[in-house]
Amino acid sequence: MSRKMNKRDYYEVLGVPPSASEAEMKKAYRTLAKKYHPDANKGDKTSEEKFKEISEAYDVLSDKEKRAQYDEIKRAREAGFHGSYEDFVRQAQAGRERTFHFEDLTDLFSSFFGEGTPIRTREAGASFQGEDVVYEIQAPFETAISGGTMVVTIPREEECAVCGGSGAAPGSKMARCPECSGSGMLREGKGRFVLQRTCGVCHGRGRVIGAPCHECRGSGVVRRSRRLKVKIPRGVSDGSRIRVAGQGGAGLGGAASGDLYLLVRILPHHKFWREGDDIYSEEAVNALSAAVGTERMVETLKGRVKLKIPPGTQPGQKLRLRGMGVQKNHRRGDHYVVVRVTVPENLSEKQKKLLEAVLEEGV
Repeated sequence: MSRKMNKRDYYEVLGVPPSASEAEMKKAYRTLAKKYHPDANKGDKTSEEKFKEISEAYDVLSDKEKRAQYDEIKRAREAGFHGSYEDFVRQAQAGRERTFHFEDLTDLFSSFFGEGTPIRTREAGASFQGEDVVYEIQAPFETAISGGTMVVTIPREEECAVCGGSGAAPGSKMARCPECSGSGMLREGKGRFVLQRTCGVCHGRGRVIGAPCHECRGSGVVRRSRRLKVKIPRGVSDGSRIRVAGQGGAGLGGAASGDLYLLVRILPHHKFWREGDDIYSEEAVNALSAAVGTERMVETLKGRVKLKIPPGTQPGQKLRLRGMGVQKNHRRGDHYVVVRVTVPENLSEKQKKLLEAVLEEGV
């Protein structure tokens, strides 16, 4: 979770209380996204920033894990902690001075790290498979529906080519760390509350370096950005994960790299919205046309099609276009047009008299 808690409260951004259900948040998000969507407010920078803020808030609060983390750090801030979620985790792992106060932190820390969670350490010459990496991407609505390719830039840590991941300069000797006795970890606390943290002297390796590598400054890894062309499956849903084998964190000591998991977040569309494999849109119809019936050309994912609006259509009624929704595997959803009935304004005298004559007949 990479959002900073010094931003505006996400619940306030969506205009919902912290107790809001998923359905309530989804409804609030759709309303705001439609209002501030860049396609509906071309050239309006304020609306564009507002749309980004709304999308960011919904991205966090619509994900159960992210929302739980957000709520936890929110409570921590109310108790005196100042900083981001990363700061919170970093302080807990490194055992630095904490500026927040709880009567009992045991349950809080165990919810993040688990009791007695082992920390990966590396003895000299040992190898470790690379960590799996989860990276979030935003896919355009049309791409998620039809499928396609996207080029994404992924930041990741790779084993330093100069020192081979040891962190030591070529020719430099390594010795057992005197601080952790070669374990790479330090334990603090008493009773139920015991916190394991990486040794600050050897950084979890269990060995200290005589002279650090000039390329990675003794860390054994370097940070690189890699551009990847990724295939987006047709009909992918919001929150789905796409696995890219071998593109995660680099392995140490010649071990294989981990995998990359792309968490797909689908950008909203200015006209359509999606529920499962069905697509929805709205169509405004005046009250007279809804009463007597009419036909309209409406937008769908396949282009404009003719829609028959039967006599007596009511406000909010859903008219179905079979098979015009999202295709997933061998199944295709439907497109539902939600009718929004409008009342005619500025009627001529002739039109008024005609309507009055209809009313006199007792409609």
